[in-house]
Amino acid sequence: MHEDVLALAEGMLDDELLLSSFVSLVLGPGQEAEPIHADTQQIPLARANTSITINTTWALSDFAADNEATR
Repeated sequence: MHEDVLALAEGMLDDELLLSSFVSLVLGPGQEAEPIHADTQQIPLARANTSITINTTWALSDFAADNEATR
């Protein structure tokens, strides 16, 4: 757990937030870019100005043109 990231998430959501849903992706040359999207499509809530999720990206390798990770 990274203390600064946790503090940011707690400040945006709540200090009783639920940490879950670890996902790992391995992208390589030729991988199609994923469109910009919300991860809340399956949650039956009306659109509001309230944050209900926060996602973070932790890059384990450089974002570079040769691995098409520049977007």
